[in-house]
Amino acid sequence: MNEEKFSSGKPQNEVTENKYTGDSDKTQKETRHMSDNASAGGTGVPTTRIRMSEQEMRQQKEKEILELSTAQIGLLVRTTNCLESEGILTVRDLLNCTPERLLRISNFGEKTLLEVYAALEKLGFKRKSKR
Repeated sequence: MNEEKFSSGKPQNEVTENKYTGDSDKTQKETRHMSDNASAGGTGVPTTRIRMSEQEMRQQKEKEILELSTAQIGLLVRTTNCLESEGILTVRDLLNCTPERLLRISNFGEKTLLEVYAALEKLGFKRKSKR
């Protein structure tokens, strides 16, 4: 998620000093907006950003999680290699697999399946029933 596009939750007129550069947050935000707009072919004038609703933010976060590669979710390299050899590259791909399909993968056994379940649970996915 691109954090730069959303407000920090501070009141808009509040200015705090950056302890490393001495710059204020407000100045940094205005500069960031101007450069964002200019790089998008705009005029360089600050633009107003519309804050996403809670539901939109949850949907965006879920989409980002589903697009994570299997290598990014904390699995062992051996496990990731097994999954990738079968074309299972993302969390979305993994969630679309049945346990039976996973267990048919060469060198993928019960312990590896439990490792996958644990990684998915850390991401917030719950199993319907435990084995």
